Amino acid sequence: MIIYCTKKLADKLETPVEVIENEASFFNWSANLIKHGRKQILLLSHSESKYPVLVAGILKKDIKHLGRVIHEAIAIQLEYEKVKPEIIQRFLDDGQDVRFAKLSDRKMVGGLIRWDQELLYRYDLSEADNGPLPEVSVALARVLVTIHKKNYEYPSDVFFESFASAYGAQLFESRGIRLKFTLKMKKTKVWRIITCPLPISYKHLHHIIVESFGWYGSKPHMFKVIDKRTKSIDTIVPYFPETEEEFFENSVQATDFDFTQYDIHYYYDPAHTAIIEITSFGWVDKFDKNQPWCEETVGVANPDGISPEEFEELIELGTEELDPSVRYFLKHQFESAERYAKIDLINRRLSDVIQTRPDTFV
Repeated sequence: MIIYCTKKLADKLETPVEVIENEASFFNWSANLIKHGRKQILLLSHSESKYPVLVAGILKKDIKHLGRVIHEAIAIQLEYEKVKPEIIQRFLDDGQDVRFAKLSDRKMVGGLIRWDQELLYRYDLSEADNGPLPEVSVALARVLVTIHKKNYEYPSDVFFESFASAYGAQLFESRGIRLKFTLKMKKTKVWRIITCPLPISYKHLHHIIVESFGWYGSKPHMFKVIDKRTKSIDTIVPYFPETEEEFFENSVQATDFDFTQYDIHYYYDPAHTAIIEITSFGWVDKFDKNQPWCEETVGVANPDGISPEEFEELIELGTEELDPSVRYFLKHQFESAERYAKIDLINRRLSDVIQTRPDTFV
């Protein structure tokens, strides 16, 4: 494994860096030290794909053992991405010998600058915990960048394509939970059955629901958790709690409430309330994807901005007597709703729903 260092990083190393031709290959990375506030951050960018890895709070003692720090950060991030442990170990073994070289390639330098700019724009890392930052790195890896000339791609896609070529197509494995999301409607049956990799927060459940039902996700929402025995109600909300009965959705995991003991409902858009009942079909021990995966879709959900009751009435009565402009708008909304009910599109919308929304940021 060759780490091409900027002058800023190279000057910190106790041993001189080698002079090796800068080459974009699977085991090569470019690296720089950047600052957010007073915190020093190691920024790695995979030379072939621009896939980023971040380590916060780099100190002098870390520089002495930088090869080990880099290995640990990559391992933690690949584990966060749900890569199989045995494949992570093979990758680290194959790149066991770490060499540090001078960075001179302008494209690699440009990639590091791009990530530094994206970080400053998207996240405040000045108060981040020291150590690897897989949540932030993985979110950055889903930002479109120019990887090859006139070719915009996601670094994560390019990185894992290379990974699959080297270690086989079946890269991912995690424990999952199979959930059924049933939209409450009077006459129409509408549900989605989705397997979600664990751990997964209620914040992510919110995004999984809105993506799988074709909603924008910009309206107010909350979860109600009802104890089947005592009928007591806890509320999970998207803001910092104001009462003892409220929980912050970023910090509550889907498995924190036993589905056999609690009834769990999701409420979306108070003006046109949609209520979704969440039930569990149990665990999946060897889930082979790193994203939520829709396995079954039944029915068309109400479009965003129209309540389930209004949607059913419009379907039953028709729109012919409405103003032409309203009729055209509703026709477009209904067509979109039908399109969003297709399983292939749902899974595309779910592809990065976890990775692009870190729980550590509201």
